[in-house]
Amino acid sequence: MKKFKKIAALIIMTLILTNCGKEKLKLNEEIELSGTVTIKEITENNEQKKISILNLDKPFIIDGNTINKIELDYDKDIKNNSELTIKGVLKNNEDSSSDLAYSFSVEDISDILSYINTFSNDEFSMTIPAELIKISTIEKIENGFIVYSTANMKNGGEVFRIISVSNDEFKVLNKNENSYIEKITSSKEKTVIIKYPTTEEYSDEYFSDYEKIANQINIIKNNVRLK
Repeated sequence: MKKFKKIAALIIMTLILTNCGKEKLKLNEEIELSGTVTIKEITENNEQKKISILNLDKPFIIDGNTINKIELDYDKDIKNNSELTIKGVLKNNEDSSSDLAYSFSVEDISDILSYINTFSNDEFSMTIPAELIKISTIEKIENGFIVYSTANMKNGGEVFRIISVSNDEFKVLNKNENSYIEKITSSKEKTVIIKYPTTEEYSDEYFSDYEKIANQINIIKNNVRLK
């Protein structure tokens, strides 16, 4: 019996020491977590999807469970193997197809250079300055990309789109006085253009972010590359 008590005491002590130093967290509170991001491919609704996972430097405890990794809920893509400190809110991960119990709704990350800021399709690639990715949302469309001011998306928020059209289509568009376009580059078959909204899609409240993106349009145009 004494031997059993000693073993039980050792087990209890081991559990106490193992959990010592692990932070106990609650859902829906803003916190900072540090770790390394890895990208995992999963199947959701019969489609392949990439998710970002934060492998924690220091595991934490929630509802009595030790958590070593969580899914990142973010509208921006982060480079694989990025080492980051991330600010956000811890949430249940009920709506995801991943096997992780919790997700982290990201509000800010420590290193803007960890954002993926080059976007490609079959015909061209474009690069957005890293400091703009934080305030931008990039939507991939059939023939190119739309760049939005994230904060202003409830008002439309489109700053511009960069698209590829046939040379014949470009000639037609170029003659349309109601179409605000510029040629960026071209090949024998295709022309890549930048196209601006014909109406204002921002509110004065968010004009600052809109202006920051618009002010670097020339840099963005200079980094468009035909394939």
